[in-house]
Amino acid sequence: MAARIPVTPLSLAFTLAGAALVPDEAEACRPPLCDGDYGLEAVDPVNADAIPIDGVLALKTAGTVDLASIQWTVTRDGQPVDGALEKPEVPDILLWRPAQPLTPGPHQVTGMVVNSDEDPDDCVPDMLALDFEFLVEAEPSAPLAAPTIDVQETVSVKEVVALDGLVCCDGAMPSDNGLDCGPADPSIFWSEGHCQPTRGAGTLRAKFSVTTGLPAATDALVTRQLVVDGAPYDQPRLGVSPLFVSTQPFCTEVVLRNLATGETLTTPQQCHGADVADQLGDQPIDPGPGLAAVCSGAAYTCAILDDVVPRWDPAQCTEWPPTDDPTGGTTGDPGDTGDTTGAPDDSTGDPGGDTGGDTGGGQDGAGDKGCGCDTDDSPPGALLALAGIGLVLHRRRRP
Repeated sequence: MAARIPVTPLSLAFTLAGAALVPDEAEACRPPLCDGDYGLEAVDPVNADAIPIDGVLALKTAGTVDLASIQWTVTRDGQPVDGALEKPEVPDILLWRPAQPLTPGPHQVTGMVVNSDEDPDDCVPDMLALDFEFLVEAEPSAPLAAPTIDVQETVSVKEVVALDGLVCCDGAMPSDNGLDCGPADPSIFWSEGHCQPTRGAGTLRAKFSVTTGLPAATDALVTRQLVVDGAPYDQPRLGVSPLFVSTQPFCTEVVLRNLATGETLTTPQQCHGADVADQLGDQPIDPGPGLAAVCSGAAYTCAILDDVVPRWDPAQCTEWPPTDDPTGGTTGDPGDTGDTTGAPDDSTGDPGGDTGGDTGGGQDGAGDKGCGCDTDDSPPGALLALAGIGLVLHRRRRP
């Protein structure tokens, strides 16, 4: 029978305070300061060094494109060249497409971007001057041909931090605020103690380097788009190597497209990951070594309490690793704080724990911090206040 771990008022106070202090969505996942549609911050030519006579001028943009805000003129030897700006389905790219095939030689671009005046944070300039040249070659675009594709594949295991996949010690009681804003602000947190995951996700990372073998003027206008298991992945990209990460084997093709002529080419299918399939997907992780390095008290797991904020239930905790002792005893020595495989002594049947002595594993005389923490005679209100301070100062502490 697995041993039941006692829970003291202090550990319960930390759990209740954790639920009360979870940040709301606006605070936890607030967008960056300059995340509005305020206009263009920069416009830079991509292929100004060489453009085929049947080509287009590609522009790299930063910000939000509003074609109506751009004043644009192209001239050749002082004479206007007719054409129009357009937004292709390529992220951060703007195109100028001439109405007729271009004349070889240098061309001049002048103009201005007038951004919205509704920019409270000065994220983009009020006006952005445009003044540069581009050179047109005497040759048209070269036809697409089968490219050379070099694939760099890497297998790795990433820890999965979830309430049902943790082992903890020293009073940690994980909660889930449901607002995962990235590694810097995860949804799973605990206010004290330490936790280690018991499972991970094996992933295959494939980066595709596509060499078209085309002249530079044509290659600069060719997008790459990855197709995974028959479905387009992401949007076509200009000058960016496709990248795909998966927890299972997959097959890919690469679609090339000339933005000027519309010509496309799809490469033969390649499959990835069959030889490492056993390393992908759910993977067990032994939390023992990590816990042994940081824990003062015994390790444990707890049932999940499905509350407003899902969290571990301090009233339903068992030792880790679990034991099957028919006498109901425990395998750990509560006086040995260096052993993370045992469980605190529950032979007294007192759910509040023994508050009369120090087992040697606590801090500042607080006693052993396994799942239960020894306490003094402080009133419950003071304990909740202390718990709140702990959550604010230590949103999530991991080894």
